[in-house]
Amino acid sequence: MTRHSKNNTASSVFTYAEREKLKYGTQRGHMACKECFYENILAQKRDIARNIKLAEEQQKADELERANKGAQAQLALVKEFEEAQMNGSRSTRSAGSEGSPSMQEEADRKPKVFRMTAEAIAARQEMERQQALEKMDKDAAEKGKAKLPSFWIPHLTPEVKASNIDTSKTQPVCTGSNPPHAI
Repeated sequence: MTRHSKNNTASSVFTYAEREKLKYGTQRGHMACKECFYENILAQKRDIARNIKLAEEQQKADELERANKGAQAQLALVKEFEEAQMNGSRSTRSAGSEGSPSMQEEADRKPKVFRMTAEAIAARQEMERQQALEKMDKDAAEKGKAKLPSFWIPHLTPEVKASNIDTSKTQPVCTGSNPPHAI
């Protein structure tokens, strides 16, 4: 049947003029109502704002936890130092012994001066703090091994740690296209 003006679009084959009209505009357009687009964009913006807020809260909590662990490590180092001083302050010599003459000669010599820079002291303290943190983590892991998780006992139910929140998405994207592009 031939084409005429009444059923020009009834054919499954495009005419040259129809093909030329298709080149106008985007080939990847999407049909939807304006309200749906706006609703989707607003929902994405709310999610982005919520994720950023949650990420900031999680970062603050992580910093607080690190500070608490650092304080606990410092307390452990101080306690260890005090114990070493208490144990080391007891004299191993008897009260009546004066020491050998060779020890007195060594004492009369020019004393050796122990010099250490401030950077070396700070590095040494940081190294000791890191070792104390590692020891605390190791002890906590060993304590955790003793307690086996149990689904049926509420206080032994395993806990899920919060995962890092993805903050890479900073602007709404078109969800109808593949790959998604920024709006």
